[in-house]
Amino acid sequence: MAGKRLLFLLCLFGLLVGRIPVLGQEADQPLVVFVLNPDIDSGSPFDAGPNGLSSLNNIFQSLGARTQVVNLIEAVPLNAKVIVLVGPRKRLSIIALARLWIGLGRGQHLLLALDPSGYGPTETENFRSGLVGFVDNAYGIMIQDALMAETWFTKQTVLGLSGTFFRTHADVVQHPVVAPLRQYDVPVYAWAARPIRVEPLGLYSKAVPLLQTTTAYGETNAEVLLFNGDEPPLERNIETDITGLVNIAGLGENTRTGSRVAVLGDSEMLRNGYGLATESGSLSPRYVGNYLFAERLSAWLLELDAAQWPGLPQGFAWIAFDGDAADWDPAIPIVNDGLDSASLDFNLRTARAVQDDSYLYVLAQTVGAPNPAAQVDMTFADDETGAPVMISAAPGQVTLTVGEGDPVDISDGSVIVGDSIEIRLPVRVLGGADQIDRFCLSAGADAGEPDCLEAVVPISVENAKDPSGLHFPEGPLVIVTSVRNVVLRSLPDSGSLEVTALEGGSVMRAVGRTEASDWIQVESGDYAGWIFSSLIAANFDVNALPVTDGAPAAS
Repeated sequence: MAGKRLLFLLCLFGLLVGRIPVLGQEADQPLVVFVLNPDIDSGSPFDAGPNGLSSLNNIFQSLGARTQVVNLIEAVPLNAKVIVLVGPRKRLSIIALARLWIGLGRGQHLLLALDPSGYGPTETENFRSGLVGFVDNAYGIMIQDALMAETWFTKQTVLGLSGTFFRTHADVVQHPVVAPLRQYDVPVYAWAARPIRVEPLGLYSKAVPLLQTTTAYGETNAEVLLFNGDEPPLERNIETDITGLVNIAGLGENTRTGSRVAVLGDSEMLRNGYGLATESGSLSPRYVGNYLFAERLSAWLLELDAAQWPGLPQGFAWIAFDGDAADWDPAIPIVNDGLDSASLDFNLRTARAVQDDSYLYVLAQTVGAPNPAAQVDMTFADDETGAPVMISAAPGQVTLTVGEGDPVDISDGSVIVGDSIEIRLPVRVLGGADQIDRFCLSAGADAGEPDCLEAVVPISVENAKDPSGLHFPEGPLVIVTSVRNVVLRSLPDSGSLEVTALEGGSVMRAVGRTEASDWIQVESGDYAGWIFSSLIAANFDVNALPVTDGAPAAS
């Protein structure tokens, strides 16, 4: 009881001190202080290694801030705009907590990223700690005690951090920080995350959830993480675990003090070798969603005008997959068609196509508003074999038929009908085609004569990357762990044809395996093939994959 009273008095003192005006603030260059203290093992802005925060430090500096470190043994500088505390492995001392509270009480902002307590070497803040209680009471964000796990995670995969990665999305709230992630369906990757609860309205607070998952759950049984062989299995328990729509990140504001906090349930989102990794030989982000999220979150904490917030990184191409033609480049060639159908909602008016490195985007417009049940049939010629490739695309199902073969589902192919019809297809199924030879619109295979364009549709190629690279439904993933480039092969044989070389950190969807599980069949938007299992980490039991016949998959 005495300890709780002391914490309360310190908190109250911090709020009272917050009434003191801040002097000497350099308005033209805000100060960001990173908490660097060996006693709590927090991330360092000077560390350029995989666990360091030098990339985050560079982001703040690129936004016009100057940065320095503070150990929280001494007071936080009065002119600090933002305090950054990422990934402490141990709990903060009473003195350190008081320093944070005083800073927040006088209107300074906080970027806080906490990993699950009890996982690996981490013994950080839990629901009983003063920091968690203060963030909850003052900002409406509760940091919960659990390890986020997908249903396909196993006790073996979570033994290593690389086997705990999963995708989160900005699906719930329209907020400027996550607006482009939401608009373009770009995921943010997390590793060994913990859930947070967001209470939108409090007495002096307002909070907003930023990133969510509906497929992962929060494992609340601490015994599961002992890894001594006697603990219970990792599995979702509806009665005790955190399930449903689970938040991984959120932000809050205190209307009394004017301070802001951004809370992440995972520090790897912001570390150099994980969420903020770059591709070898360049500064291009490996996971563009993580990089953009970190940039815009930093801009929000610095209170920059929204017009100054970073947007699409150089080298990436985005088309909002929303059934709206407004964001299509007018320079992309348009194929026009005449009025040749009595049914205006099935009468093609124009069609055009453009592809980036991973996906082909097709836009079809009709004379009238397009019918929601419309089906588009496209025929290509495989550039290598000459075999006809037929794709049938309708809302809810996209299939591929090669020659006289049977239709195969393309799980990352998609159709959306709005003011126009937009289709997204993985490049790997196109066979190198540079045009759509036949383009038809109908109500289905048995619905009478389709309306077909009289001309071919050229495919414009943009020398740009798709920001997601994977548009598959949620499911098992593998990540390349080798520091050197890894060869993806056409067959599970080291002597087979080389499809491409994959860099470390590349994420692929797993679809099959050999009998011995020494080769794993994988695919992404641009490639499909086989990779040797010792060169990857999987967030699932690879032995649960089906044994496939060795042919590259289409879906």
